[in-house]
Amino acid sequence: MIAGTKNDLKRYRGIDERIDRCIDYILSHDLSSLPLGRTDIDDDLYISSSANQLGNEEDKRWEAHEKHLDLQYGLTDGELIAWLPISEVEGFGEFLDGDIRFSNDPVKGALIPLNKDCFVLLFPEDAHKPGIGSGKGHKAVFKISCD
Repeated sequence: MIAGTKNDLKRYRGIDERIDRCIDYILSHDLSSLPLGRTDIDDDLYISSSANQLGNEEDKRWEAHEKHLDLQYGLTDGELIAWLPISEVEGFGEFLDGDIRFSNDPVKGALIPLNKDCFVLLFPEDAHKPGIGSGKGHKAVFKISCD
């Protein structure tokens, strides 16, 4: 897991060319003008833009992915994402819809703020519980293929 601000993104160039394309997109586009839903960038990269009601950590589920990295990018302040190594979360089910699985394990994770122009890059070994907070959150989630 890597977390930082928009100003930090250039530091992570070179990890993978697909991450580089994601960084280039973020630095060259107004993400707040994205339509809600899916926007395809190329074969290895798409964005899911959402505006959702935030809630209590206890009411959220852990999730994990196998075929994609998540770069979650905050477009408003107030959302928190809980994080733990996937090995510390029990009860993950089978993958649904190709690349997401869930766990209702009540274990608490480290809370990472996803404020405006902040990001969290999550790898397959990272369990995460997004959508924690009060009010409404708006973010862009970049799905980066890691096949």
